[in-house]
This record gives sequence, structure tokens and C-alpha cells, in this order.
Amino acid sequence: MLVRKMGPQDWTPERVTAFWDYWHQQDNACSSYFSEQVGRGVVAYLRKCGVLRGDVLDYGCGNGALSAQLVREGVECWGCDGSAASIKVTNDTLAGKHGWQGAGLVNDPRAPHRTRQFDLVTCLETIEHVTEQEEGKLFADLWQTTKPGGIAFFTTPNEEDLTSADVNVYCPFCGASYHRMQHVRRFDADSLAVTIEKYGFRVSRVEAVNFSRHQIPAWPGIWNVNARYFAGMVAGARFGPGRILYRRLGGRKPHLCAFAIKE
Repeated sequence: MLVRKMGPQDWTPERVTAFWDYWHQQDNACSSYFSEQVGRGVVAYLRKCGVLRGDVLDYGCGNGALSAQLVREGVECWGCDGSAASIKVTNDTLAGKHGWQGAGLVNDPRAPHRTRQFDLVTCLETIEHVTEQEEGKLFADLWQTTKPGGIAFFTTPNEEDLTSADVNVYCPFCGASYHRMQHVRRFDADSLAVTIEKYGFRVSRVEAVNFSRHQIPAWPGIWNVNARYFAGMVAGARFGPGRILYRRLGGRKPHLCAFAIKE
């Protein structure tokens, strides 16, 4: 059987928009969103790093799961996305929430976020969807929306295996296979930093993170206390037996994050 592997060149802007408009309209789409799964952990991590302040733009907001966590933290929050379907879901969900300023399409000059620049711009799980030919447009927009001295915060899968059968699906009608979440690029810490700094930002920090660890509650209930829970609680230490135990119990770091300063 001849299978054609779809490459970055196959993901035209029209196909990308169609993919995400379809995805956002599925009943079970929310559970697959990164920010739906670990949005609370991302916000806790940003707070711990001291950057959660001022006006915040959720760039690539999807269904608004991260935006919802951000407004709960008391910041003023805007959103934008390339999918009209996702923008509708986000605005419908967050309408009337204190601190929510609205979401609009990325390329719409009338979108709510187009009237200002931001202290913090979050760009979660987006860069791996953007081809090298298109990345210039993304970073030009991120530069424009970030205040001088502000921070753009990126996350992406950590050294993802794009050839794995676990992340690819096959279409029997057209004979093509593609990444189930439309990823077209793989990053490690070095390539992520190089890509970001190519467009004028200064990367102050890149690290591998397990955002799920930051979602561990202070007290989970007696029936949920186990060795992995206690290991996770002390895994924040850079060295020590707690971190070693946490790794052995499956506490790996599946994502990269980077803080980029607009100077």
C-alpha cells in the first residue's frame, strides 16, 4: 500500500483554517486542547515565574481555556485565533467575565486586541503548526502586539517524534497520512531559541516543563495521596531525591517553554 506522507508544503492556509474550523465544532474537541488539559498549570507556572501581570494576550486562544484561567487570576485578557469557530466559542464562553476584553481573528484589523500592545503574550502550542515559510508572519505579529520590555511566552512539544504511529492518522480516501493535530515541525531547546531570536526577541529562558506538575493541588484528598504525589510536590527542587523519584515514576517533561523579551 502506497501512503503519501503530507509535508509542511501541503498545509496551505486554507487547509489549516478548514482543519481547525472542523476540529472546533466537534463535541469532544475541548478535551484534546493543551490549555484545557493543563491551562491551570501553565498559569500557575507563569505566576511562579513572576510574569503574570498587566495586559495579557492569549495568542492562538483556541476554545478559550487558557483565557478563562487568566481572567480568574485577575488580569485583563484578550484573545485571538485563526479560526472563526474557535473565536465564537471563546467569546460565548467568557462573555461577561470580569477582565475579559474579547477575542477576534488574528488577521482582522478590527479585532479587540488590535488597539494595544501587551505586557505578556502567550503563544501556546502554536509554533509547531507553522511552516518555516510562514513563521515570519507569526513573529512579525507577535512583535507588533508585545510592548517594549514585554514578554512573549511560547510552549511546544519537547523533541516530538513526528513519524510515530501514535500521532499520525491515515486517510483511506486520499491515501495520505498526517499528524492528527496538524503539527509540521519539531523543536528542541536550541532550535526553539534560535527560531525566536531570529526575529528580534531576546530569549531569557528556555526549559523543559511538565505543566501537569504545577496543577497538583495543595491537598488532593487522602485517597489520592501516593508516592507520585509526594514526589511531584518536591520535584520543583533542581536537584535531590524528590526529582529523581518523580522522573522514575513517570514525571517526564513533555513540553518546552521559552520566555522572549522585546527589547
